[in-house]
Amino acid sequence: MARQLDRHASEGYEAGTEPFLFVFPEHAGAFGPDIWVADVDLIDIDSNRLPGEALSLVGELTSPATRDNDLNEKVAIYGRAGVPVYLLFDMKEQVLTVYSDPSERRGYQTQVAVEFGLSVRIPEPFDFELDTAFKRNQV
Repeated sequence: MARQLDRHASEGYEAGTEPFLFVFPEHAGAFGPDIWVADVDLIDIDSNRLPGEALSLVGELTSPATRDNDLNEKVAIYGRAGVPVYLLFDMKEQVLTVYSDPSERRGYQTQVAVEFGLSVRIPEPFDFELDTAFKRNQV
């Protein structure tokens, strides 16, 4: 997934899976998304705590321990912080939900869900079809 996202990221942005923590001023804690796309200039700092405003996309893969938080709290926080796209890979339900159109009041205004194995449109600033079919040599 990260490779697909990296190919479609805006110039000056890169996708990654490194365990960085992104800080959101309006939230007391920090989040370490499983997949992220961020502005290289804003994350090229000597810290593992990076500014949330650098993000153009976050992706979370749910686990039994994180599922409720990924489905609820993170949808609200990422959306209210203005992260353009949130990809939620629900491993229990085998569904990818694409959240977009961030809103300070409601988190995200738009969501589209597809079963794993299908393609789904990732909106601006990416604007491409993401293939959710697992391939061994694809991250």
